[in-house]
Amino acid sequence: MTIITQDGDLVNYDNVKQISAFAGEVDKTDIFAILAFDLNSKSVDDLSGEITDGAIWLGMYNDAEECDKVLAGLIAAFAADSRIYQMPEPAAE
Repeated sequence: MTIITQDGDLVNYDNVKQISAFAGEVDKTDIFAILAFDLNSKSVDDLSGEITDGAIWLGMYNDAEECDKVLAGLIAAFAADSRIYQMPEPAAE
């Protein structure tokens, strides 16, 4: 499957080790994102640390519920053996 990020980048799932939802804070603002980790990334077991090495930002969302809903849609696309999945834009606030 090819995943199209919110920025329009193409990510080949064959080159991804893991996809995870992430909640954190950037510049005192809560963020909710879906990240992919490439095959060369270091440990992805602890998402509470700084995430830079091998992380691919697939999409950012307004809250945990929206992020979880998008992740569920991505999982459904994998289950349906879809060839392409476009990461949706966040809902308007």
